[in-house]
Amino acid sequence: MNNPLKTYRGKLGIHRATHLLRRTTYALKIDLIQDFADKTAQEAIAHLLDVSDFTIPEPIDHKNGQPFINVHRGKPKKLFRAGGSKIGKQKKYILGWWINEAKNDTSIRSKLSFFLHTCFAIQYNTENVQPHHLFDYLQLLSKYATGNYKKLALEMVVDNAMLEFLDNYTNSKDNPNENFAREFFELFTIGKGAHKAAEDYTTYTEEDVRTAARLLTGFVKGPKNLNGANLVSNDILMDKPNRGEAAIEYHDNTNKIFSNAFQHTKIKGAVTEEEMWRELSDFVTMIFRQQATAQNICRKMYRFFVHHEINDFVETKIITPLANILLKNDYELKPVLEKLLRSQHFLGSSKNPETIQFIGGICKSPLELSLQTLSFFEVAVPDPEKEPKAHYVYWFRRGLLENIYTASMGFQPFQPQDVAGYPPYYQAPSYSKGWINSSSIVGRYQMIKTLLKKKNDPEDMGMVQLNIVSFIKNNIPKPSDATTVVKTLTKYLLPLPLPQDRFDYFLHSVFLDGYTKKVWQSEWKIFEKTGNTDNITPPLERLITGIINAPEYQVM
Repeated sequence: MNNPLKTYRGKLGIHRATHLLRRTTYALKIDLIQDFADKTAQEAIAHLLDVSDFTIPEPIDHKNGQPFINVHRGKPKKLFRAGGSKIGKQKKYILGWWINEAKNDTSIRSKLSFFLHTCFAIQYNTENVQPHHLFDYLQLLSKYATGNYKKLALEMVVDNAMLEFLDNYTNSKDNPNENFAREFFELFTIGKGAHKAAEDYTTYTEEDVRTAARLLTGFVKGPKNLNGANLVSNDILMDKPNRGEAAIEYHDNTNKIFSNAFQHTKIKGAVTEEEMWRELSDFVTMIFRQQATAQNICRKMYRFFVHHEINDFVETKIITPLANILLKNDYELKPVLEKLLRSQHFLGSSKNPETIQFIGGICKSPLELSLQTLSFFEVAVPDPEKEPKAHYVYWFRRGLLENIYTASMGFQPFQPQDVAGYPPYYQAPSYSKGWINSSSIVGRYQMIKTLLKKKNDPEDMGMVQLNIVSFIKNNIPKPSDATTVVKTLTKYLLPLPLPQDRFDYFLHSVFLDGYTKKVWQSEWKIFEKTGNTDNITPPLERLITGIINAPEYQVM
């Protein structure tokens, strides 16, 4: 039997290039697709994994045009304790900053950061999660986007947003709190295996949860003292001040002995704050020594990037080899991503009948649907540095976040329903189909209608507009030819080639709608001579609306 993880050979071509970019980025542009189409799988993956820093290091305060996280971090009473309404708005501006960066990011960093968020979920709108806590959490995800999953798990224990969200800052020797310990096993690392016996889930037991809760006592939100110094930290390490702290007075200093699931590992209890870090490291090392932990992480990765279905073939030929790579590399993500994303299994190969193509097999999340649409059509969004108020207040907070995501699609980025995350990433049997229901489909249809609104239209939500005539003029090789217009757009926008009858539907029923090809050619030539768009805008808007709202565009 051929190896499905064998590297795909040859140039990717348009079809595979768009598939790869849809699954690994939020940026989907014609020039980027064409560039990737001429790359081999190895070249393309090397580009995706060559991540860079944020283009704008932190969000801008629209009132003074200055960064507002690290500059004022040392004065929390002045900036961050100004009241619930102000704090809530600041957190939304931080989300706007991250999403704007994601829209323009042609590497895998942003997509992989969101994947890590689904693994270590928090709710940003938790009452006492401060703006700088949310910023640090996003920075942490970015730092480990192609880094080490085990180290991320270690640092998440003392991430302030996580300490607050799962109440571990209240976990003390006199009143152990099992919330974080339970989720650390079940959701963040090893996962719950088959129910073996009472309180025994094969991979861990309820007694392990209770023991871990005692080990995790005494980690509190921090830092205790802010002296006004700039605490910016692109390299968030355990000794940096923008994390929680160890407080020995609240820590259970007894030895901890775990079950047979962890080979009855004994971890010596810490009696000093410095030793608490050693004890924590021993605990994380114990969990990540298990094959089941690597298997669970690889299953999560597979479901996020490839498909929800994990049958015996996938488990044996894909998950297990990837888990072995993950273990061999001490949980470095890059080698696993390289193996998976450039494989014949992921990219598809007719020469290998054992491989499974899942192109078009995942429903797009609201982030993917909106950001890839904005990116592809080169929609001009207010610049967060030059027009911070228009960008953060009107476009993101009132437009994208509140009107399109929250109100229309029922989705809040970085605000999942609960600690398990977003159901479409884990909930069988529907998985990604859960993004689409009777309520959210209306919002998905509303998105393109919103983008085609004229600026200052009473229904405009965000001060942005898709200029479809300009886009077609600049990106279609022969815009006067109706067939070429439809063929080019469907080739780049839809994951699979259209059957002839479906193509004819978009061409004749949606686009031309009573026009003939010659009439369209004539109208385009009139536009080129006069600049008058009255007769070409309606057909183009019908076509774009039809494609964007088609079932084929809702998947990737």
